[in-house]
Amino acid sequence: MIEPRSDISGDGSRVGLREDATGFAEGHASKARAGRTGDATAIDLRIMAITDLHMQLLDFDYFRRRTDLPLGRGLEHLAVLIERQRSTAANTLLFDNGDLLQGNPLADDLARAATGAGAHPAIASLNAVGCDAATLGNHDFSYGRSFLARALGGAAFPFVLANARLPGLQNRVRPWVILQRELRDRAGRTHQIGIGVIGFVPPQSSAWEAAEFPGLRTEDIIEAAEREVPLMRASGADLVVALAHSGTSPLPHQLGTENAASALAGLPGIDAVIAGHSHELNPAPEERREYPQPSPAPLVQAGFGGSHLGVINLVLEQETNGRRWQVGHATAELHPATSLATDIGSPARVAIRKATLPAHRSALRAGARRIGRTAVPLGSHLAMLGQDPGLRLVAMAQRWHLRAALSGTHYAELPILVAVAPFRAGARGGPGHYTHIPAGRITHGDLADLYAFNNRAAALIVTGAELADWLERAAGAFLRILPGAGTQELIDPDFASYNFDMIDGLHWQIDPSRPARYMADGLPRADGTGGRIRNLTYGGQPVTPERRFLLATNSYRLSGVGLYADLTADCAPISAGTATVRDLVRAYLRRRRVVAPQARPMFTFARVPGASGLIRTGPEVATMLADNPLGLIPEGTDDQGFLRLRVPLDRD
Repeated sequence: MIEPRSDISGDGSRVGLREDATGFAEGHASKARAGRTGDATAIDLRIMAITDLHMQLLDFDYFRRRTDLPLGRGLEHLAVLIERQRSTAANTLLFDNGDLLQGNPLADDLARAATGAGAHPAIASLNAVGCDAATLGNHDFSYGRSFLARALGGAAFPFVLANARLPGLQNRVRPWVILQRELRDRAGRTHQIGIGVIGFVPPQSSAWEAAEFPGLRTEDIIEAAEREVPLMRASGADLVVALAHSGTSPLPHQLGTENAASALAGLPGIDAVIAGHSHELNPAPEERREYPQPSPAPLVQAGFGGSHLGVINLVLEQETNGRRWQVGHATAELHPATSLATDIGSPARVAIRKATLPAHRSALRAGARRIGRTAVPLGSHLAMLGQDPGLRLVAMAQRWHLRAALSGTHYAELPILVAVAPFRAGARGGPGHYTHIPAGRITHGDLADLYAFNNRAAALIVTGAELADWLERAAGAFLRILPGAGTQELIDPDFASYNFDMIDGLHWQIDPSRPARYMADGLPRADGTGGRIRNLTYGGQPVTPERRFLLATNSYRLSGVGLYADLTADCAPISAGTATVRDLVRAYLRRRRVVAPQARPMFTFARVPGASGLIRTGPEVATMLADNPLGLIPEGTDDQGFLRLRVPLDRD
């Protein structure tokens, strides 16, 4: 970390700005590049990026209660990579890209504490690794304003966020900041460079976190950038880095787009983009992407949980007038946080462990307290095939709560169904990213494994037609299977598992040989065709389009965004109290003491002659296939460690 001299921030009271601010960024970016990357006056600047840590500070899996995470994940491992990257570069900067403070039992335990002595461990850890600036992610709002204000108060670096209004946090978070840095060129001379840093969060965050953070207001990412970046340039920013807690997308930008990092990279005046939110890797870990200028700004996205360190290398060249600097060339790459046991004495790693271990031990003690027992294993390894006893338990708790809450009302006569979706189902999280609770005791720590987020319980009145439409959206999780084509990939890797809603209490068939009716963004197919749901029944009887039900769901589904947004907007909400779904599971376990949720699949696949599907799941599932109603056939492991299973589709 290079010490600043005098930073400038964008805080809404901008005075003394140049009158040509509006057009400055466009003119700056459109000038012809000098192309003098071999010139001794050029400056090499290395930008390092962390994103979506989700409180994975140590090399410890709080869900499995063990060390040695896949890829050696955790900030303590990244700290060693950061030190190595600094040792081979004359000029470096380090940024964190949000979703830092929520994501595992350690985070939950810290949030439950009314007060805390000293800096929050995550903030103290970023201080230790020399973070230069950070932005917020949508999950950083999940514990409320007071918690966030306390946590940010311990930061030795600025937080920036330009497309959100944060009541009560004006003194903690600024729209942007200009870091004044003395950087050395290739001849060893120093130059004063103004490095602008601006942050963005998905505009949907205000809907997602409405209950936890009242008053949060967001706007479109690109609109905010087009307003603020010229002001940064006019205030002395030679370089602008966008911390975008937002994923990439190949689609043209539309107002309110959730994943707008690609569009940001093409905006005049932005020189580098740190992406996040969607937990993707960009570029591929084995790829070093070149960005000869002029071109879109270099972009890097470093997975989640400390799996990778993003690195952007910039070559800065002076314009011919010798007054301003521009990017002449750039590269972007990822470095995996593999095991670094030989570097246990790394100063930053030691500091992270010192800052985190007291809270870590407290979380382990709290998480070890028993709240009930399960007579069967609870695992999500086959959740994408409808077989998940842990989700059955969540559904049992929500149904129990809703039945009690509506007792004596005119709603009590309606059948109660529950929509549930798997949060930990492998994919980008790797072969260990599954719920896996053996038969026996269920602890407080297991609750976060069963239900990862702090969503509140909610309920709707729905019709049979709306239920069928709900399931059609979820059926987009599967790729189309062609009859007679043998074994084919079954699950769409781009479909997020948390969008795969199954409705406990119903039974249905999915026909993967048919096209899906909905795209991943919730829009129907342009030609109006498609449809995979067959034989939808309740209690063994067909569900008629007009029949009414009560559907228990969660506050995220009612936030007005995402795959189910236009459907839930047309359904009548019913008050289900203010408890979180996790609270309901805790209360249900305490009441029942011992549970034995069924492992039978919630749905089946329609027969596809001459075809089978291929899925990838955690290798632990091999021990669970003795009772195998799906007829799954192991096909060995792939190069990532997933167990490949063949799903017969040509049988009744």
